[in-house]
Amino acid sequence: MQDNKMEVRLRCLLREQLYQSAAEETHETRTSIDVLDKFYRAIAMLFTNKIDDALRLLTPLSVDPLLNLSAILASIHIYKHFKNIDIGETIAQLEATLRSERKKANEKSLYYAALFLHLNNRQEKAKEYVEKALNLNSGPNNIDSVILKGWIELMSNKDKPRKKSPLEYFESAISVDTFAVEAHQGKIRCLIQSDNFSEVFTSLNQMISSFPNNQEFLVEKLRAHLAAKDWDAVSDSTKKINNISNPFIVKILEIQILATICHDGSFVDATPLLKKLFSALEKYESTNGELFVNAARLFSRVCGRHIPILNECQVFVEKAIKLDEKNASYLFELAQQQVLQSRFKEALATLKKISQIGETSVDVMLMKIHCLLHDDQFEAAQQQLNIVEELHYNTSTRPTFQLAKAMLLRQTDPTKSLQFLKLAYQLQIKNASGIPYGVEYLSNLNPDFLLSVAEEYFEHHGPENSPQTLLELSSLLASVVQACPGLLPALYRLANANFIAGDYRAASATLHHIIDHVDPTYIEAYLLMAEIGINQNNLAQAAQYLEMGLSYNFQVRDHPRYHLLLAKIQRQRKDTDACLSSIRMAMILSGMRPSSAGIKRSKYPFTLREKAVTYLELFHVLMNSDKKEDAGQIIQEALHELRETPQEGVILLAEVDHLLNEDDVDGALMKLKALPDSHPQHLQAREKMADIYLHRLQDEALYLQCYRDIVRQLPNVHNLTLLGDAHLALHQVDQAVSAYEDALKLEPRNFELASKIGAALILTHQYTKALNYYKDALRNDDSSPHQALRIEYATLLYRLGQLDKAEKIISDALLPNIQQARGDADRLMQEVKLLQLLAKIHEKSGNQEEAISSLRKCQSIIGTLVKKVDQSDHILEQRKIAANIAIQMAGHALSVERDMDAGIRLYREALSYSPDDIHCMAQLAKVYLQANDVEHCQYMCKSLLKIDRENDQAQMMVAQIALRKNDLETATLHFRQAIERQPCHYEMLGQFIDVCRRRGNISDANVALRSAEVNSAHGQNEPGLSYCRGLYEFYSGQYNVALLALNRARGHAVWGQYAIRVMLDICLNGDSETLENVTDLDAQYEVQDTELMALHTAAKLLQELSIVEGDEMQTHILYPNLYLLATRQKSNVERALSDLTTFANKSNEQDNPGIVFGIATAHLLLKQTQRARNQLKRLIKAPWTLEEGEYLERCWLLLSDIYIQAGQNKMEIANELLRRVLTYNRSCAKAYEYLGYIMEKEQSFREAAEHFENAWKLTNQSNALVGYKLALSYLKAKQYPDAIDISQSLLTKYPNHPRIRKDVLEKAIANLRS
Repeated sequence: MQDNKMEVRLRCLLREQLYQSAAEETHETRTSIDVLDKFYRAIAMLFTNKIDDALRLLTPLSVDPLLNLSAILASIHIYKHFKNIDIGETIAQLEATLRSERKKANEKSLYYAALFLHLNNRQEKAKEYVEKALNLNSGPNNIDSVILKGWIELMSNKDKPRKKSPLEYFESAISVDTFAVEAHQGKIRCLIQSDNFSEVFTSLNQMISSFPNNQEFLVEKLRAHLAAKDWDAVSDSTKKINNISNPFIVKILEIQILATICHDGSFVDATPLLKKLFSALEKYESTNGELFVNAARLFSRVCGRHIPILNECQVFVEKAIKLDEKNASYLFELAQQQVLQSRFKEALATLKKISQIGETSVDVMLMKIHCLLHDDQFEAAQQQLNIVEELHYNTSTRPTFQLAKAMLLRQTDPTKSLQFLKLAYQLQIKNASGIPYGVEYLSNLNPDFLLSVAEEYFEHHGPENSPQTLLELSSLLASVVQACPGLLPALYRLANANFIAGDYRAASATLHHIIDHVDPTYIEAYLLMAEIGINQNNLAQAAQYLEMGLSYNFQVRDHPRYHLLLAKIQRQRKDTDACLSSIRMAMILSGMRPSSAGIKRSKYPFTLREKAVTYLELFHVLMNSDKKEDAGQIIQEALHELRETPQEGVILLAEVDHLLNEDDVDGALMKLKALPDSHPQHLQAREKMADIYLHRLQDEALYLQCYRDIVRQLPNVHNLTLLGDAHLALHQVDQAVSAYEDALKLEPRNFELASKIGAALILTHQYTKALNYYKDALRNDDSSPHQALRIEYATLLYRLGQLDKAEKIISDALLPNIQQARGDADRLMQEVKLLQLLAKIHEKSGNQEEAISSLRKCQSIIGTLVKKVDQSDHILEQRKIAANIAIQMAGHALSVERDMDAGIRLYREALSYSPDDIHCMAQLAKVYLQANDVEHCQYMCKSLLKIDRENDQAQMMVAQIALRKNDLETATLHFRQAIERQPCHYEMLGQFIDVCRRRGNISDANVALRSAEVNSAHGQNEPGLSYCRGLYEFYSGQYNVALLALNRARGHAVWGQYAIRVMLDICLNGDSETLENVTDLDAQYEVQDTELMALHTAAKLLQELSIVEGDEMQTHILYPNLYLLATRQKSNVERALSDLTTFANKSNEQDNPGIVFGIATAHLLLKQTQRARNQLKRLIKAPWTLEEGEYLERCWLLLSDIYIQAGQNKMEIANELLRRVLTYNRSCAKAYEYLGYIMEKEQSFREAAEHFENAWKLTNQSNALVGYKLALSYLKAKQYPDAIDISQSLLTKYPNHPRIRKDVLEKAIANLRS
């Protein structure tokens, strides 16, 4: 073969198993065929089972110096696997020739021999040949051998040690030849395996640019997108290239179908794509039965047994069987397809056919066992399993064998059955370990098998009674959902597992995902949502979901669970007749009762658990109807129906619970005592008895005796642990430790027991004894120190403040190189926990950089673990830890680094791990709000309220968003609703008071304050309540009352700083006259006693002021300088002006309203009115924001004051500014006062009186100047009675007022008389 590019293309086709296409490429447009063409064509023929053609081509090659070794190896393979005649002598001759030729072979001959073995998936043997070739010639002219060695290492057993990684071989080849296509392909595969996707796509883009006509790199890019689970990119790419006319369309369609099924869950779209794939295989690989079977195997295992998909898959298998009717693997896959369609008798017939052609393997026998089990032929299945165990020694490594054992032991030994189920799950997960996500991963993972294991958990082992079993089940289903996020059966079962575990929030989130994104007509989702509503006592919501299910799919009425759930709702609503009718319908549809006329049995049969629930529901409704005799008969029927099933104990224990509800303690104890020791629920019965003795009869001795009886009957680790827990519940720590130690003697390496002992000592504050215990436990196991125990030991040291010792323990336990634990998920998890604790230690030590460094290491490790879910059965724990780490780092980014973008990114990362984490969602929404990203904040709050309808934080942020938009009515509504639920939520109450103030109805907040006082545990002395009361009085103009209330909160760790800020606002700004009245700062101004007291108080408060939520500017700059300004001493004013100006220039805060207000105030005090006006004019059109609103309003007021003093030319601008202030704060008395001045100057005395009246009311009728101006305006408007009333009211409060009597009162009386 002269064209090296063609040879590279052929090798690529062969690696992709496109054998027919490779065969056709060898003689396409050629008139003659050289030896390399013959070699590649022979291999392609061999792999498509065209044995005679392959032998015909190989025979002459066996004497060719270049290809003799490869031809002989291929011939031996054919004779060993395909020839049925006695060819022992022929094989012996070929092997002798092989040994002879191998001794004198050159590197090229060895290369092609290794190539054949590599393509035949005999990687270890291929490695021998290629290494010999490299030993003969490792120079640049033998680059093909280097590349081949890389491919062999890539596809070899990864557990075996190797001198160099595959990537090193590929990069070595690329350094010699930058256009070595196969080396680049291998490098890309290596990078995908190591999750280095940024470099993957960089390399792929370079290759696609360099080789625009090379379709292989387009396929590799598609694989990379799939491995990265970038579903949008997969979809976009397949749409662009799914019409190419070459054999690689087969691989493209394969990935497109996977994305459609696994991610989109769209079987309707997948069916025509399968037909298209079949047509492509017919066109390019019509003789390649293996590809047809592989496609059927792949898609049938990920489709959730969707019948139309399975039908298409069977067409693929039948095509392969037409090509080779006696191929055992093809027939085996046909049997598997029949099993998936529940056609077990046909499957058994197909398996029999395999046996008849002499190909009985362990897999065939195991499938036969499963068929027999599904046909309830348990004895025959047991016999077959015994035969398998006798004849085959490696069955224990097969997941199907473990599942068969579990199913057979389902009734006789549930505990062992569970152990086999767990082993089946772990072995299956291990099959996909270390493989990047994609076609090979999913084929090895086999989601369908995992769902079968999950079904066994659900159907036969009552996971609600075993937290450990439920944890295994959830982990299993999480693995499937992670691999196939659109697989409806897996999603539903995961939601069901969460529901059984009592995690309704997680269950609801998954069910909403099903309804919103996968299938809105899925009956089971609505039924489970209804069941969640019932369990949460939200009957209206439950009924609503049943109605929604009915509206989407009317067939829900044929589902017995629909009627069972309806009965539960009706029973709780006391609708007895309707409840009994619904239960009757449920029992008829499920087959528990004979069908009536016109009612057919449903296609949705009840599980054992649902049968038990139905009986219990009927029992309860009969008891509630006082039909106790009928209820007793139902219990007896249930016990008879469910005898010797896992649900029998549920009925018994439920009967006991009912007796306890009726206060029939003796009857309950009698039932429990009657349970024999051999009964499966005996242990639960004893625990129930113990609970009765402790909580009902308060008899601690009998309580302990129950657990002692359990131990006496079976003194195993579990029971001794229960006894220890019982002692611990009574605070008998010494006895608890003794029981744990007895258990530890049975299992000396059970570190969970050691942990319990340590925890027991800590519980009773025996810290020194606990430290010594941990130290001894770790010293006694130096050979393999248990990291979890080390973590507990270090945690205790950390809690006791012994940070150096804790850090040393952690540092000694950490791996020097994380690569040492690669592939060991448990060890990596321990590393994560160690690093988490180390971060806490560094943080407590004040070493923030080291703390964040430890967290980043955690993030890197846990991120890898979460992506490779196949490597661990603790995915839920891993995702939770990953989320917590991201949340910690987000907090650090916001509080220390002040990096809001990083905080948002990290919170979003946390939500990708834990989508329903309410705390994280609330924090992210809060950051969005701080960043003024209202749209994202609203979306996050909406999502949060969807999960938790009464989430106070979300409602508070929705109210804050409305407040930012100045939608005060909406803000009031949300705050009021939240406060009604939590009247003592003081943060919300404080904001509600502010909203009421801005609405101009501050008195509305008093109702909420009184409610808080009634509900508060500490009454008015509650710091949060005192702060809110002080805030209310401050806004109401009652400054002295406000100061007294705020002073009560002043010493509190949280509310103290907020209280101090309000007190400073009162002392520095409260009820001061306008600044224009000041003439000579130092000579003529004398501080009055009250103002002097306010200044002294402010000085003291400034010393107590510290930063709250990052307000350094207000704490360190604004308040200290406002204090200097409040002294009105020229030196202080100049100093404040200098400080504020310098800060504004250095920090680029020239337009900050607080800074502008301070600078303008200083200029006014220095009688530099023009400069003050110039400063304030910068903000004349500034947008109002919630954070800067207070000071912006002050700036507008100050500028209005200047304009009013300036005369008529500026009145219009002043009027506009004041009305803008009132738009955002309808309680601003100063704005109304200034509007009154304007109207007064315009001789509009009635309007002036209206504005002064508003100001008078808002200052609680306590501002003498406003009162005087109001009375004067009434006088000038000839409203003499009103003028007299205000004058008399003012004189009552201020009897020595210098002008009110003469200027207003006397004149008003005189005018009224005249």
